[in-house]
Amino acid sequence: MNNKNYQDMTLGQYNTEPQFEEKDRQSPAAEAQEQICDFFLENVQKHFPEVVIQAFEQIFITLNYDNHSHIQAALYEIIGFNQENIFRATLKRTCYILVNNWSARRQFNYIQELIDILSEVSERIHTQSITKKLLRQWLLNFLHSDDYEELKLFVSGYRHHGVQGWSNRYASYLLASQAVDYNKPKEQREAAKAVSRQLKEQFKFDLAMYTARFNSGNTVDNKKYKNPTHLG
Repeated sequence: MNNKNYQDMTLGQYNTEPQFEEKDRQSPAAEAQEQICDFFLENVQKHFPEVVIQAFEQIFITLNYDNHSHIQAALYEIIGFNQENIFRATLKRTCYILVNNWSARRQFNYIQELIDILSEVSERIHTQSITKKLLRQWLLNFLHSDDYEELKLFVSGYRHHGVQGWSNRYASYLLASQAVDYNKPKEQREAAKAVSRQLKEQFKFDLAMYTARFNSGNTVDNKKYKNPTHLG
C-alpha cells in the first residue's frame, strides 16, 4: 500500500465531520414553517399583545399581507408544494407560541381572544385568488380537526367563571396527557404542562377555601365558594 492510500484511509477513519445527505436537509416548505414561527416568536416577545393579535389575524384570517410580504412568500412556498400538513403544523405551533408567552405573563385574556378570532372565521370565501381560497380552506379544515379541539382546551384554564362539563372539569388531566405525548409539537407540550399545573393549583386552592368555609358554618361564604369537585 503506498503512502497516499494509507493517508486517505487514516483521514477517513478519524474524520468526525457529519456527512449530510440530500434527504437530511430541510425541505423549502419546512423552512417556510420555521420562518413563520420565528416571526411570531420574535414579535410576541417584543410587541404588545394587541399588535401580535393583529398580525395573526391579518396573516391567517383576513389574508392581508400588506405589512407581511415575507410571511406571504413563506405561506405561498407551503402552498406551492401543496403541503396542507405543514400549514396546519405551522398554524398550530404559532398558536402555542402565543399561548406559552401570554400564559407566562398572565395575559390570559389574549389567549381567549385568539380562540375567539379563530372561532369566528366565516366559511364564505371573500377572495378571487385561488391561492388565498386554498389557504382559507386549509384554515377551515384545521378548525374542524382534533388539533383545534385540543387548542380550545387551554382556554378552560383561564376562564373567570366556574368550569362546566365533565371534559372541562378534568381539563388538567387531559392536558397532562398532552404534556407527555411526544407526537405533539414542543410548544404544545410546554403549554400543556404549564396550564395543567395551573389548573391543579387552582383546584387545590378552591377546594381548601371551600372546605375552610364549609367547616366554619358560615352560610354566606358557603354560597360564595362553590364545591370545586362538583360532588355532594
